[in-house]
Amino acid sequence: MWYTDIDISILQSVEYDPKAMTGSIRTFGNEGLFSFSGRYKSGKLGSFNAYETDFKNCVTIRTSGLTFVVSPENPDLFVEILRNLRFA
Repeated sequence: MWYTDIDISILQSVEYDPKAMTGSIRTFGNEGLFSFSGRYKSGKLGSFNAYETDFKNCVTIRTSGLTFVVSPENPDLFVEILRNLRFA
């Protein structure tokens, strides 16, 4: 119903972390049948935006000022592509 752009020109780091959502508390958003999306907070990541469908495929993306957790189908390939695009 919407899309979210993440500006990779301000990308600071990207890493595959299947435990990124562990201990997270939802502060605003949806935890439903098809996704976990919205604002979350944890001791590990601080405040972040999550767009998740599969917790075992968590990828953490940090930009200057924002942190995102997403769950691509192939997290290793996703991380490799982002790193090649940004850090090449």
